[in-house]
Amino acid sequence: MLSPDSVSGVPFLRPANCDSCRLAVSRADVDSVRAGHPVLGYWKTAALVVATPIGVIYAVCILSGHYPSCFPEPT
Repeated sequence: MLSPDSVSGVPFLRPANCDSCRLAVSRADVDSVRAGHPVLGYWKTAALVVATPIGVIYAVCILSGHYPSCFPEPT
């Protein structure tokens, strides 16, 4: 919650519904505010780090005209 002279909210690593965790801070003491879910943010980043290289490899394979032979079957 934002007021003319203070900012109040729940610390980032606490559950959003934790009313007893809510803090109020003077706006002069605040330099940044984060919103979101830290665990969900972690998994989104992890998925992006894994999916991007796989997507690039497949794109290069398909655009070079070698698909599906660029992934030979193990013998």
